[in-house]
Amino acid sequence: MIRVVTTVLLAVALLAVSTPAIDDARMTTSVDRIESTADRIERAAGEVAASSVAVADPALAGRSVLVVTAPGGFTAASIDHLRIVDAPANATHPDVDGVQLVYRFRHGPRRTLHVPPPTDAVDVDVAGESVPLRTSGESRLVLRLVEADGPTVRIARVR
Repeated sequence: MIRVVTTVLLAVALLAVSTPAIDDARMTTSVDRIESTADRIERAAGEVAASSVAVADPALAGRSVLVVTAPGGFTAASIDHLRIVDAPANATHPDVDGVQLVYRFRHGPRRTLHVPPPTDAVDVDVAGESVPLRTSGESRLVLRLVEADGPTVRIARVR
């Protein structure tokens, strides 16, 4: 009986010690996956810009569909908020003008990743104010090359 109690107490102590390390690993894994998603969006925008010609009518514009997956499962931190926004330059961050991937982990601060335009001649923007992404599972994005004050890759979500 004493062995069982000792074993249970030891197991609880080991779990209590290892839980913060597991949470840190989940957070790091999730951040890495979200950063790779931002890189994939940038590359897809570059491919659309390189292989299409900008037109004024979005229905006729060259397009590409990109499937992005939010981190999930046991190895990922829980995400409360994940979206792509068009962030104009402001006084505090004049160099960050364009598209950002905004996310927030459960009970954490809001974080942003800048998605730069593929080239200096091609801009990137978001259809509407923002494109909400699923916080678990896949979201399908459509990227179109339109003419809006110059060639622009416009990002929207396929519903």
